[in-house]
Parts: sequence; structure tokens; C-alpha cells
Amino acid sequence: RTLPCSGRNLLPSTCGENRRRVVRALATREPNLRPGIPDLNVLRSGIAAVLSVALAWALRSDSLLWASPVSVVPQQWITEQRTISGVVVSVSDGDTFRLQNVGPFHPTQDRHHEQSFPVRLAGVDAPEISHFGNPAQPFSEEAKEWMKQELLGKSVAVHILGRDQYGRIVGSVRYTSGLFSHDLATELLRRGFATIYRGRGASYDGDLSNLEATEINAKAQGVGIWSLPDEELPAEYKRRTRARAF
Repeated sequence: RTLPCSGRNLLPSTCGENRRRVVRALATREPNLRPGIPDLNVLRSGIAAVLSVALAWALRSDSLLWASPVSVVPQQWITEQRTISGVVVSVSDGDTFRLQNVGPFHPTQDRHHEQSFPVRLAGVDAPEISHFGNPAQPFSEEAKEWMKQELLGKSVAVHILGRDQYGRIVGSVRYTSGLFSHDLATELLRRGFATIYRGRGASYDGDLSNLEATEINAKAQGVGIWSLPDEELPAEYKRRTRARAF
């Protein structure tokens, strides 16, 4: 582009060597930073580096893991029985829900069902809902509705204990209600919405004595399934319906 040499232009009007010197100086000059004002590019680079380190620490933390919502739970997490946190996106019944393992600032509207995985609560057995043509057990819907009220759309912590024959993550679960943290299995037992699971591969995360004491107290108070005159435990119901199927 030809630079004008007349009018109010700031370049010298001689248009000779002086003009060429000024052009070269403008093209090659270093940023003229005022004292005390940092370069914005340097600031951006520093912030990016700090965020990268923080993200790497969070993903490698042994106590709390955040992962991509579409990732499959790694076998290493199961082997090491790690604790993961996420948002409950649906409730299947009184002891099973789907968890999306995402960070706390992930938009709620992006929490899709297909990006989640099933979690089976360890240590307890809730009444069976209606499925495969079998009628629902008493208090199965009450247990499911209570789970929805307590967990749906909220963040929970799952201590992974294993994986069951259906591919579900099995673990103990803690959630916050009000100002307090609660153990999910204990709260279900307290209300008579579940019994202690005694089947194959049962795991209690070292809390069996507390679960047993809670169940005994629920029986004594006659709450939930213990209010029925002839209650059929979930394990008994499943044995009966399986036998009838064959």
C-alpha cells in the first residue's frame, strides 16, 4: 500500500528515506508495555497452565473422580474400589438408579440418559416393581418415589464395590439432604423400604452391623413392609416368580 505524503498524515511529507525508516520501525517494533501492566497474552498462558494442572489433579484424584459423561467405568476403578461422584438422572426402582459421572458445573439439560450407567445399591434389597408380567410388591412404588424425591437430579457419591451379573456398578451411596450427609441403604432400611440383601455376592462396605440394627428397629416400629401381616421379602418374591417362570 502507498502511504500518502501530504495532508494531515503523521509521516514526514518528504516521502523519502525518512518515510521508509518510519515504516520499518512500525513493522518491527516490540510491544510498548507501560510499567506495571502485564501482557494479556502472558496472562492467558498462565491461566491456561494453572487450569490444566488443576484438571489433571482432579482426574487423578483417588478420592473423587470426574470423567467424561460418555466414558465407560474403567475396570481399574472397580478393582481399586474407588469413589466417584455424579448426578442421578433416573430411578429404576427402590435400589437402582442411573448415574451420570460428570463435573458439578455440567449443564443439567445436557445430562442425557444414554450417557449414564446403572448403579445397584449394595447391601439392601427393595420390594420389586411390576415387570415381566409379575405384579408389584407392596411398598415398591413408595420406595421408588422416595428415591426420586431424595436423589433425582442431585449429586451423590458412590463407593464402588464391584459389578453384578447384569453389568451394573454395585456400591454404597451417600447423598446430602438438608445440611447432613446420609447413607442411602440405612435410610431405606429405616423407613421399611428395603431389607438386608443376603444373596450371592452380598457386600456391605463394612457396615453390616449398623444395617442390621437399623432393620431390627424398623421391624419393631412396624414401618413400611414390616407393617404388613404376611410380608414377603424381596428375595422370597424373586425365588417364587423365577420358579413359576420355569
